Amino acid sequence: MPGVIPDSQLREDLLQAVQVVPARIEEYLESLRDEPLPLPRWDDETVLPGLGTEVAEYMLLINAINFSYWEDPGRRPWGALLRGRWWPDALGLYGCFSRAVGQDPRWLRGDFLAGLTRECFDEAFQGTAPLPMAAERHRILVEVGEGLHQTWGDRFVHLLEEARGDAVRAVELLVTTLPPFSDVRDLRGHPLAFHKRAQLAVAMIAGRFQRRGWGALARLEELTVFADYMLPRVLRGVGVLRYREDLARAVDTETRIPEGDPEEVEIRLATLIATERIVAGIRAGHPGLPPRPDVDAVRLDHHLWRQGFTAPGLAPFHRTRTTSY
Repeated sequence: MPGVIPDSQLREDLLQAVQVVPARIEEYLESLRDEPLPLPRWDDETVLPGLGTEVAEYMLLINAINFSYWEDPGRRPWGALLRGRWWPDALGLYGCFSRAVGQDPRWLRGDFLAGLTRECFDEAFQGTAPLPMAAERHRILVEVGEGLHQTWGDRFVHLLEEARGDAVRAVELLVTTLPPFSDVRDLRGHPLAFHKRAQLAVAMIAGRFQRRGWGALARLEELTVFADYMLPRVLRGVGVLRYREDLARAVDTETRIPEGDPEEVEIRLATLIATERIVAGIRAGHPGLPPRPDVDAVRLDHHLWRQGFTAPGLAPFHRTRTTSY
């Protein structure tokens, strides 16, 4: 079981509006038979190049504000024009950060971020449409900068050094010393941790460095998937998740579901429950399939996330404005 999310949290009995369908998990496992499921490299064109310390710090920094890119009805999607090409969503954000760091390496320092003005932020992330939750993103960068300055000598690298090559420890340090990385919900009196962005940040370092150098992180297999709005979209599309009729109607009509609403939390919890079962089936060897002990939630997450953009006929994703994902 994952070291970030305890066994006691993955309680299917807390689900009322979302159902995990075991038979469809079996079918989905079979569909993965010929999928290589590699550890993603996160070396897209807009990502800061190289394998230096600054790249590891950059991976942590970009995930401070890596959330909620979808546009409201009637609005153009946000994206950034970089080197003559339009990049949407996260790839656009990564590129804006890469450009900012290239122009001024102080973007990776806590003292610089703590004093970041809204004007400077807007200039760095200027896109072809208004950036969703820009005020929240600016606030979070300032708060992360303050935390880096007060606790880590202005540098993410000191946090990584303190983690001592342990992926779970790195996540714990992020969420306890830099509060904007914390991601905890309450479901009918039960606190549930997800820590989507903190886990993703650590996984991106492991993938970019291919488990060498700063990426030589033990216990990576104890991370969960990064519960967002794209993964449950795919799991519902393949029948692994089933929504109660009223929730299905709300999602399909793109009705906003408030952050912290029980149905929003259930979607994320069910995503963790289902994917932990899928990973366990892959690693142990689903009947008729060879065991693949190298596959972990990080690899499955990337596969599901890509399917969210490429699989045909998927229903809409659930729409919750949040800084968590």
